[in-house]
Amino acid sequence: MVDGCRKEPTAWENLRIAALLCLGIFGPLMVLAGVLYAIHGEDPDFSVQITGVDGLDPLRSSVVSPAFNLTFEVDNRREITRRYCVDKSTATVLYKNIDIAWGEVPALCFERWSRSKFNASLSAREGVLLSRQLLDLMAADLHVRELELDLEIQPIRPEEASRPCFISCALKLSNGEVGTPHPCNAHFCFYS
Repeated sequence: MVDGCRKEPTAWENLRIAALLCLGIFGPLMVLAGVLYAIHGEDPDFSVQITGVDGLDPLRSSVVSPAFNLTFEVDNRREITRRYCVDKSTATVLYKNIDIAWGEVPALCFERWSRSKFNASLSAREGVLLSRQLLDLMAADLHVRELELDLEIQPIRPEEASRPCFISCALKLSNGEVGTPHPCNAHFCFYS
């Protein structure tokens, strides 16, 4: 104050006050967002590859006993704060929405910043009885050398899962050879 008069702030002082206000409001919000991201993080990417198949001959019998060797790849390189663990799960291979092979996937943990692979074998030991129509479709798909399958993975106790508890993958067995890795989608399960 000069001679009882108040001096008006300059444009630079107004800008400085506005910047401090913005920093005071948005700074803590950015820190909170960073903490929440670090706590939750991102779930890893899953992919699966058919590395072997046996017993899939629909022309021999109406009962097929397929066995699939699968290689799963889990990419947890985006996760910087924690390792990712999954409980023991059941995996099912489906053809046209019919279960044709199944088995267990063991409980596993994947370290942060890691990429891991593991193998699992799924089979129908007693065989699966398929309708004539489904056998004909499978034979036609195998004849053109492109069999489309689905894979579903669920924890043994999905009601206790707090993470994505259902993983689905679309697989293709082309030219009777092992396939390339196929990405999977993770889904949450909801229970009342």
